[in-house]
Amino acid sequence: MKEIDYKKILNSIAGWIQNEPDELILESDEDLVNMATKIVMYIHPQNQNEIFLHLCALNFLNASIKTECYKNKLSYDFIKSNAAKLITITDEIKDTSISYYYNKDEYCLYIKLVTIVFSFHHVPMTSEILKASFSHPIEWPGVRLQKIAKKLFLYAVNSIEKKKLIYRIL
Repeated sequence: MKEIDYKKILNSIAGWIQNEPDELILESDEDLVNMATKIVMYIHPQNQNEIFLHLCALNFLNASIKTECYKNKLSYDFIKSNAAKLITITDEIKDTSISYYYNKDEYCLYIKLVTIVFSFHHVPMTSEILKASFSHPIEWPGVRLQKIAKKLFLYAVNSIEKKKLIYRIL
C-alpha cells in the first residue's frame, strides 16, 4: 500500500492557507461534489489513507453546502452522520494514528489523522458521538480546512491507491 506523507500534507496545507485566498466552490464543481458524495456513500474505509479520503470528501461537502449553489442540493444530516460513522470505522481499523473526540461544550467532533485535525460542528448525538465524548481531548490547531476544501479533496483523490475504484463508482 502506498503511504501518504501526512507531514508533507500538513506543510502543503499551511502553504495553501497562507498564500491563497479562500477557495470558491462553484456550480461548475458539480462533478467533484458528486464524486465526494459517492466516495462517502460507496467506499467503506479499510485503512488510514481511505479514512483521509473520506475526511477530505466530507470536508469538501461541508464547505460546498455553505454555498448558494449547493445549499439546497446537499444535506447537513448526510455530512454529519457520516462523520460520526467514522468513529466506528476508526475503531475497526485499530490504527493508533487516528483519534477522535467530541467536545460537548462546542458541539464539535474532532477527528485527528496523524497531524491533521478535521472538525465537524453540530453532529447529532448518537452512541458513537457519546463514546467520542469520553475520548482523550483533541485540541483544534486553528486551521480552517474548509478554506482549502477543494484543493485538499483533489489531493486526497490523487494520492489514494484505489483511483480505479473511485472512478468506477462515478
